[in-house]
Amino acid sequence: MIIEKISYTNSFSNYHPFPKILFSLSLLFLTFWFSPIINLITVFTVISLLLYTKVPPKKLFNIFLGVFLFIFLTSIALFFDFSEITPERGTSVFLRSCAGVSSILFLVLTTPVFELISLIPNRTIKDMLFLIYRAIYILLNITNEIILSQNSRYGYSTPKNTINSLKYLTYGIFNKALYFSKESEKGLISRFYSNNISILNRFNTKKDISLIFIAEMFLIYLEVII
Repeated sequence: MIIEKISYTNSFSNYHPFPKILFSLSLLFLTFWFSPIINLITVFTVISLLLYTKVPPKKLFNIFLGVFLFIFLTSIALFFDFSEITPERGTSVFLRSCAGVSSILFLVLTTPVFELISLIPNRTIKDMLFLIYRAIYILLNITNEIILSQNSRYGYSTPKNTINSLKYLTYGIFNKALYFSKESEKGLISRFYSNNISILNRFNTKKDISLIFIAEMFLIYLEVII
């Protein structure tokens, strides 16, 4: 929910998703070739770009901290091996993973899911993903509302109350999710839904791709000279 809100409220959300996808995936590819120092620069570059897009610093810090901590815990074994190159290998893998995940997080935090789905050429798959995404969103929203309601009534104050609350929570989630999904379908039909949701193109292709090319060529230049 937090990431979803950020993707809609940042200053890059109005840009077409194609340049952002191109930037993220090409940067992800380059991180496998970059040295550890350039990967570290890549991480700071992505964080700086996200701060420039007016992503709340506190939320951004929490997201990156959680991701980097998970990467560190999964790669910590590489630092403890009977080999002379173990520290270098562990540092390289850790920074490469951080840089790669950072490039994907840039796409996730600056591009709404609906914009990404809109690029899928197959209409059947596109509409199916729209419905799945809508159902997941409704499910999470209802879950938060029910948990808040149960907490206000001390529904989790004792182990017995917790078990009863979880039982009613499960029933309430699926019951209300099914109801609101049907209501959403009725709303679309009442607005003459024709199995296609159009999203306008809002970007200057040459300008955006040129900026992406310049930024990544600069990182490649740093890789060569350092």
